[in-house]
Parts: sequence; C-alpha cells; structure tokens
Amino acid sequence: MLVRLTDAGDGAGTWEVQLAPQSTSAGSSVDVPGTITIPPGGEADLPVVAHAGADAVDGEDYGFVVLRRGDVQRRVPYLFVVERPALVQQHAAELQKLQAGDTRFGADRVDRYRYPMAPFGNAPDQPPMEENGAERVYRTSLNRAAANIGVSILLQSAGARIDPFFLGSQDEDDVQGFAGTPVDVNELTFDFGLPIGAAGASFPRQQAFYVAVDSGREPFTGRRLAGRYVLNFWVDDVTPPSVRLLTTRVAAGRPTLVVRTTDRQAGVDPFSLVIGYRRVLIGAAAYDPVTGLALFPLPRQAPKLATGTVRAVIASSDFEEAKNVNTTGSNIMPNTRFKEVRIKVVSGPALSWILPEPDACVARQQRLVVSVSATRKLRSVRFVDGARTIGLDRGAGGGLAAITWTTKSARPGRHALEAVATDASGRSVSARRVVRVCR
Repeated sequence: MLVRLTDAGDGAGTWEVQLAPQSTSAGSSVDVPGTITIPPGGEADLPVVAHAGADAVDGEDYGFVVLRRGDVQRRVPYLFVVERPALVQQHAAELQKLQAGDTRFGADRVDRYRYPMAPFGNAPDQPPMEENGAERVYRTSLNRAAANIGVSILLQSAGARIDPFFLGSQDEDDVQGFAGTPVDVNELTFDFGLPIGAAGASFPRQQAFYVAVDSGREPFTGRRLAGRYVLNFWVDDVTPPSVRLLTTRVAAGRPTLVVRTTDRQAGVDPFSLVIGYRRVLIGAAAYDPVTGLALFPLPRQAPKLATGTVRAVIASSDFEEAKNVNTTGSNIMPNTRFKEVRIKVVSGPALSWILPEPDACVARQQRLVVSVSATRKLRSVRFVDGARTIGLDRGAGGGLAAITWTTKSARPGRHALEAVATDASGRSVSARRVVRVCR
C-alpha cells in the first residue's frame, strides 16, 4: 500500500522510517524503506509492503509506521490480516425456511468468528470466544432489494446455547458486522447485549450469504453448550408480531396472564415479551414458539389486580428488532407491537380456554389446557364433552389446569367441550370450546 505524505508546513526534508509492530503472526512481515524525502510544499508516497508466506499462520498483524525527523515524530497505524478460512472445508447446505441440525457431533473447524471479535463481551469481563461445537454451514442468495435478512434459532435442546453467525462469504472472518453476530445489538430492547440466537444483516447487498451455526462453552463451568436446534430463515421482515390476550377475564389478585403472540418471519424474541400495568413491567416466564403462547404469572412484588377493568399494554418484538442497528422512518421500533388491552377483574373464579384453538382438529392424544384463577383456593377443574366427563384436574399449578383427552373412541365431527372451575366455597365458572375430531 502507498501512504501519501504532504508537507503541511515545516515538514520538508528527509524522514527516518521505522516499524513499530504490536502484533505479528508467524510467516508474515512488513517492509518499509529506511528514509523518505518530502520536498518543500510537496508530497511523497511511502510504500508499505506486507508479506505472507505459504506457511503463514492465521492472525492479525498491526502496529505503527513511525516517521522521525529530529525531535518530531509521526505515527501511521497499519493492520493486515492473514486468513486461512476453515469453513471452506465444510459443505454448505442450501438455506430453507426451517431446518434442523445438531452441533454435538462432527468436526470442530472454527473456534472464533470475526469481525467484531468479541460480540459476547470484551476481556476481562468475558473470556475469549471459544465456539467449539461442530459447526453447520448454510448458503443462500439474495437476488432482490430487501430491508433485512437473517436467521434465528426457534428451538434448541435443553441446556444448549446455539450461536448462528451471518457471513458474507464462506469465511469465519467475514461476519456481517454487529448484526451478523448472535447477540441483540439494538440498544432500545430489553435484551440488548445478550446472546439471543439470531443473526442477520440490515439493508444487505444482493449477493450470496452464508450462515455458520456453532456453539460455545459455559463461561463459569466450561460445560459444552452444543445441542440440537431448529433454524429459521427470513428475508425482508418489516412487520411486527401479532398479539392477542387470551385471559381477558381473571380473578382479583395476582393471576397468571396468557398471551398468544406469533411472527411469520423472524419469529418472536421471548426476552422482549412484557406486560405493563400500574407503572410496572412484568416479563414473560415462558414462551412456546410452536403455539405462540406466553405466560405471565404476576409475582408477589407486582401490584394486585383490583376488581373492575384494568388497562394494560403488551409488548412483543421479533428477532429482527434485535438486529435493527439502524432504522428509517418515524417508527424507531418497527418490529415491535405495542398492544393496549383491557382486563376484566372479578371477585370469584375465572376461566379461559388456552388449548386447543377454536374449531381446531384435535389429535389422538389431545392436551386440554385452560387458565384458571380465583380469589379463594381452587377445588378442581372438570373437563366435559357433552354429558361425559373427560377428566378432572385438582392441581391447577401456576394458574393452568390441563388433562389429556384420548379421542380414539370419540365420534368424528364437532364437539362442544366445557371446562368448569370450582373454588373452595363452591362457586363455579365455566367456558366452552368447540373443536373437531377429524379422521
């Protein structure tokens, strides 16, 4: 490379040129001339030549080119990278809308991805990146203009943390900036800076992109975080998730609220889910990406719901919101839905159907789930199909009551199911749900 030096006043003359390296990799070097002369009011080009032999080791070379003339010193920083991409040895499968994979078994060719080099945190707060899972590589081509593109981990096995990286080529050193890491990079979100299992690019170029799915280690115990996963792929997600409150009628106190929120593109970010009322925010305790159900059990520290109508706001973001390093237009959170709702709070038992959905075809072993709350201790929740009792739940733990309905002997067609909740004082409430037995 050439560095152009210009006499900006009293800079003419002969300057000594030295190299002050701060990091070098084996098999590489930098050459500079010993001196350079700058004419009065003129300029001169300083050649800086980087060499990497056939046996050069992967790494970063950086430091300063130092110019000296008497007591005057000028420093010019330099950086070059010696790359030996290991991902080119890995077969790249065509990226589909959904695909399953596993990082537990196979070759581990890559332990770190860049740039940025430390998306999970810098030393000494975090240890160096060590992605030692059996990476899986996928490929896709973007042939049209799009606002964004990316992937998200919708499901992963228990105890695993799967990390996707979005790449501009089949090279672990070609991460597409901060959005290309598996970390939330949107400072407006609740989970900013946390690993969320989503990576992508904002306003991407039309080209081929690659996705490397990997996994690391637990920083305190060193336990491997490899496991099975379901990877989701999206292009041009500009719509926030849908949101619907299922428990519109609850008992006074601190019941469990249930919300269904889904997103057809990037998928719902579980860490984004909150309900706000009476100047407090309650995060979701659980989220199921298959059904879209989110549970909000109100903790003891939260204000009680008093009888009457309580106004609340539900917030739900998709994974693209976590990748929005920049937005256009007047909406600073275009991939977040803020839903205003009204909750009817009663002095007595309350019950709402959760599963199955209305008019759905039920499975041979169908789980029947209702949300139930009461101002006094619950005695039981009974599930009925017409005049026949399906089953009884006397637990209703966590504000939910559930049984399994074996539909093998049920007649085909529509069935009007009824759930009846009874509290310790004998007060009861019921709700119906019409479903179909399809064969």
